[in-house]
Amino acid sequence: MEELTDREKEVLDLLYAGDKYSDIAEKLFLSLATVKTHVSHIYQKLNIRRRSELYVKFNRRKQEGENRGPAVPTSNSLKVKS
Repeated sequence: MEELTDREKEVLDLLYAGDKYSDIAEKLFLSLATVKTHVSHIYQKLNIRRRSELYVKFNRRKQEGENRGPAVPTSNSLKVKS
């Protein structure tokens, strides 16, 4: 299983909250290019292609019940298959 890095988790939290890439860059003191790289890695690791799939992935978990894990990204829910 491949896990997101701590920085990727920070970016993911802001991405899930609806922040724009430029806002994420400003909040985390990163360049826009670095944010885009982190987002690309996050999408690869979570096997998604766009932000809307991120919402679907975590909202589906909420609808399927608490036994499936949290509805929003957390460090425990971000382990993904490689």
